[in-house]
Amino acid sequence: MKKYLQFSKRIIGTILRCIPVIRRHYRLRSRIDNITDACSLLYEKRGEIDSKLFNANIERRLTWFGISLGQLPDLQKRDLYVVFADLPMHPGRYEELKQQMKQIPADSLTCRQWLYLHEICCFRGKYTLAQIFHERARMLAIAPMNEDEVKPPISWENTIRAAIEGGECHNQKDLDHLLARAEITGDVANKLRLYVAVLIGQKIPSEWVKSFDGLDFADYLTGKSIAIVGPAPTEAFDGEEIDSHDIVVRLTHSFEGKGTDREHKGLRTDITCFSGVHARNFMNDCNGILPREISWACFKTRGMASHVKEANTDKQVRDHITFFQPKFHGLFNLMPTVALDLGLFNAKSIKIYHTDLMLTVARQKGYNPESFNMPSEDIEGMKKNFRRSSIIHDPILQYRTFHKLWRTKKITGDARFVEVMEMGLDAFLCELEHVYASHYSYVEAYSSK
Repeated sequence: MKKYLQFSKRIIGTILRCIPVIRRHYRLRSRIDNITDACSLLYEKRGEIDSKLFNANIERRLTWFGISLGQLPDLQKRDLYVVFADLPMHPGRYEELKQQMKQIPADSLTCRQWLYLHEICCFRGKYTLAQIFHERARMLAIAPMNEDEVKPPISWENTIRAAIEGGECHNQKDLDHLLARAEITGDVANKLRLYVAVLIGQKIPSEWVKSFDGLDFADYLTGKSIAIVGPAPTEAFDGEEIDSHDIVVRLTHSFEGKGTDREHKGLRTDITCFSGVHARNFMNDCNGILPREISWACFKTRGMASHVKEANTDKQVRDHITFFQPKFHGLFNLMPTVALDLGLFNAKSIKIYHTDLMLTVARQKGYNPESFNMPSEDIEGMKKNFRRSSIIHDPILQYRTFHKLWRTKKITGDARFVEVMEMGLDAFLCELEHVYASHYSYVEAYSSK
């Protein structure tokens, strides 16, 4: 019955999207489109907001994007619109705004509305403010765990994911209790158990994994040391150490020798992993032909492996065991997807190189295909692209996931990776904001007023 309802919902949505006015409604559009269009509206109205002539018409128009500031105090509401419109704000006032938002009760807005505000802040690069909204939403999501009369604001699955992310559900016993209470069984429950197992560093029984990956990938990895090489440029002389591992994994390694060198990045590549967008470009640009040095290719997008296998009969090809559903908000970037996937198998060790969770904006030369129109020297373009992608690729989710894997020794990393892990989430988000947010001089912005 549930499948028929989902099918009917998709059909109705497809029909409604054919109607020009209705198809612009937020329930029929992606979150990225809604957030970017809402921010564009506020930017267009920045004169009214900056001159304190902000009126209810803007607020009404924002509801078309699913965004509402509800009953938040007027002063904080105006300051938030200043942030959302990307107007200059005195650093002291910005810090004061964050402290004030921490004092506002979580039930002032719904869980979804807090998440929408979080997404707007991500798009503007205001990650420290985004964290406050994220935690407001998460507190509402986990409230049913301790209060029997409170219903999950989104769903029980979402509540469980929020508890896993924040650590309120930190072992299999806690998870099984929540699953029983939520009456969640089958593959959904098993995937959540698998997710918790890898996060807490538990040795995972092979039968748990086989239901999601029936190939002999486990035999290939068992007892091996693995190096995962990220796309950030580096001056560290890691090449020899990388090549000394039993298995070397590179992201989007679409042609022979891509991103390799003897001194810094190493020369070997055994496994390549593709995100959805890079996989599509690989199919178009390389006709799906894998480099000859590759033994295995792994794909984030389900079903892509079968298409690539047809063109590479001498290679092993598989889909990642992905965790698209078992998280509270957002999707994983490729690197945490790879780390989680490889962490399910009984490898001897997994070490990550040249990844600092996007604190380094630049990518190694040639990492992005030419069709992306995103050359490695276009730093401002890459910043804009990251801010846009962070709407759904939540930086808080990425950091917390890596930090759990690192803390339980499921993964290790090079000196830069360890430095980022030792920062802690708060300091990491401050650094991320410093790199990606628009920075105005208060004196310059207001000296003419």
